[in-house]
Amino acid sequence: MNTNPFKIYTSPKGHQYRVTGVEKIEDSRSWIDGTLKFNWIVTIYYINLKKFKRLVYDYQDNLKKIL
Repeated sequence: MNTNPFKIYTSPKGHQYRVTGVEKIEDSRSWIDGTLKFNWIVTIYYINLKKFKRLVYDYQDNLKKIL
């Protein structure tokens, strides 16, 4: 999961974006292998498209869904 707000990333489709926010989903807590884990919402801004997207990541940092 890319979370550095000072870096510009490129999506698999070639669009440039920056991370503008990261939120922990408190209600998603779960103990996995003795470690407390959470799901996260990462807000990104597509620079060329001028659009925001919110991405939900699961406990293993896999993209779960797009809001």
